[in-house]
Amino acid sequence: MKAKFTLILSMLAFIPGMILGQSLYSSVGFGELTIPGTIRTAGMGSAGIAVRDMNEISLINPAHWYTAELTGLTTKIYSNQYMNSGNVVSSRLAFDAFNFHFPIGSKLGVALGFSPYSYMGYHYQRDGLQRGVSDSITYSLEQSGDGGVGGYFLGFGLKLNDHLSVGSAVSLLVGQLRIDRILRITQPTDFFNRKVENSSNLSGTNIIFGASYQHLLTTNDNLSVRGEIPLGLVVNRDITYYTGSTTSNTAHARLTNMKWPLQLGAGYSTPVTGRWLAMAEAYYWDPQTTQPSIDYIGQNTFSQDTGYQLSVGVEYSSIPDADDWWNRVALRTGLSWRRYLITDNAGDHAYGLKWSGGFGFPFGRGANRFDVSVFYGQRTGLSTSNLSEQLMGFQIGITVGELWFHSGRRPN
Repeated sequence: MKAKFTLILSMLAFIPGMILGQSLYSSVGFGELTIPGTIRTAGMGSAGIAVRDMNEISLINPAHWYTAELTGLTTKIYSNQYMNSGNVVSSRLAFDAFNFHFPIGSKLGVALGFSPYSYMGYHYQRDGLQRGVSDSITYSLEQSGDGGVGGYFLGFGLKLNDHLSVGSAVSLLVGQLRIDRILRITQPTDFFNRKVENSSNLSGTNIIFGASYQHLLTTNDNLSVRGEIPLGLVVNRDITYYTGSTTSNTAHARLTNMKWPLQLGAGYSTPVTGRWLAMAEAYYWDPQTTQPSIDYIGQNTFSQDTGYQLSVGVEYSSIPDADDWWNRVALRTGLSWRRYLITDNAGDHAYGLKWSGGFGFPFGRGANRFDVSVFYGQRTGLSTSNLSEQLMGFQIGITVGELWFHSGRRPN
């Protein structure tokens, strides 16, 4: 009897490692990290650190916020779907962000809004047999996770001269991650089911800075850098254990020594023969806090290490005042390659290659724009024993720029 009970407790402890039917990347640490770019630059396969936009801003580089011609509001809808090599599908659809920006004169822009930082969303159920020293247990195991972390931000972008602009913002992180684990014992029948509820509420502060240098090698090219420095993160975690329908134990922890990953990025964009724009970008993450590891029964232990992304893309720009509709549509495409933060105890990482495409067109008057991006990619497993993934999805963005303030400048 004692051996059976010990075996059950060990199964509950190792439940996270049995997420073979869903994306591992949204179940570890703070969830799957996202990059707060625009829908326009997502269609080019990038975050858009070096892409200046007169109509739309994002949290990716506050140095460009002074470029807005009109006060504007941007909202985004995001959807994705993952299918792993076990033919298990998970999906997500949500409003992802909103940005509000307005110019003050011709050299200063102010912005505020909300941007996603990570998300968690998966669900699976699995039947299995676990052998112990003197007996075995037949069980049904179910786990689900949901939630995410976002940042409310406020900052400015300032044009110092014809070449150089800088910007900074403070981002207040807030979010909740919830994981439910249910273990149903089918044999032997004299054991109650077990359940664990794990809820984590997060709050913290990050400082974002950016700089942009224009006309470096040719007219209207742009070299930009962006950094996000974590100042602090507080995690309030509640864990409740159930035996049958009875609460058997409740634990609370307040973690104050945690930080969000450090993020650095650099990009270069340049006009190419008239209406074409080409860009290249590199993005880097460095975990500042050791996340709780995930142990796979009979397999590996997973933790976090440095990750990075490389992107290239092009855009064929629109002519907003053209009479023909096809000249009012901008077309975009790009490729990105990413090494994810998650690694196993052998140092193996998950890698992903993603193609992106998209289009956008102006509507109405002023700086109004509608953008769509789509993507398709492959994500390898951490090792040969882990499932690979296909990922696909779309994003929709709407920018309205006919509000209240005008910078006094005419569009370039």
